[in-house]
Amino acid sequence: VVRQWRGVVSGWAFAGVALALGSLGIYLGRFLRLNSWDAVEHPRVLPSILHAVARDPFAYREAIGVTVLFTLALGFAYLLLYSFAVVGRELDVER
Repeated sequence: VVRQWRGVVSGWAFAGVALALGSLGIYLGRFLRLNSWDAVEHPRVLPSILHAVARDPFAYREAIGVTVLFTLALGFAYLLLYSFAVVGRELDVER
């Protein structure tokens, strides 16, 4: 949808940002044991975490490392599925 609306580069940029945010969500859920209700029940938790990371990002190497690794892994899986979809579409056109 983004690719059709804004172009190829914007579509890939949107996918990359979505993967990175999803990876950050995985870190928050798996390592910090937060869930989606924590944003509603304790609305100051997430901003305080983000503020602490923004203040000294190198003190949170685990958070950065896990987020980057999950982003790369999810990006690889996304590219793999995307390539299967492109090949499948090309095969349908040939038939």
